[in-house]
Amino acid sequence: MRVRVASVEDAPGIARVHVDTWRTAYRGILPADFLNALSYEARTQRWCENLAQAGPQQFTLVAEDDDGAVVGFAGGGSERDGMPGYDGEIYAVYVLAQHQRRGIGRQLMGVSARRLMDHGFGAAMLWALEANWRARAFYEALGGQFIGRKAKVVADTPQIEVAYGWPDLALLVSAVKVITAF
Repeated sequence: MRVRVASVEDAPGIARVHVDTWRTAYRGILPADFLNALSYEARTQRWCENLAQAGPQQFTLVAEDDDGAVVGFAGGGSERDGMPGYDGEIYAVYVLAQHQRRGIGRQLMGVSARRLMDHGFGAAMLWALEANWRARAFYEALGGQFIGRKAKVVADTPQIEVAYGWPDLALLVSAVKVITAF
C-alpha cells in the first residue's frame, strides 16, 4: 500500500471509491434510491474539476494497493465553517469496504495531518454523519474529540453531522505510524 498526492488522472479511481464507499457506509442512513443513482461518470467529472481547481493549501491523497489501484482517498485544507480553535479540516476519508481494517484509513489520516502541518495548520477537525457510528468510532480511536454538531440535509434527508477535532495535529501524527507517504 502506498499513499501519495492525487492528480487529475486519479479522478476515475477516486470516483469509484467515493461512490462505492457511499453505497456501503451510508446504506440504511441515506435513501437507497439516492445511493443506487450515484454515478461513476458524474463523480469522475466532479473530481476532475476539484483536483484541477484545488487551492494552494488544499490537497487530495490516494491510497493505492500493490497493483496501483486506488482503494482509498482523503482530502483537506483550510477549515470551512469557522470552528473556533481549528484552522485546518480533513474534508473526507474513504476506504473501500474490502480494504478496511488494514490500516489504510489510519495512514490516510496520518498523512493528511502531516500535510496540514506542512501547510502551516496547527489544529484540524472533520465532520461525520452522526448515524455513521463506524466512522465515529474510527475518529474517536484516533483521539478525535467531539467538538460540535449541526443539522444538514443530505439526499433530501435531514441528518445530524458531528464534528471531531484534534487541537494539536502533532498528536494525531504521533498516534499514527505513517509508513508510506507521497
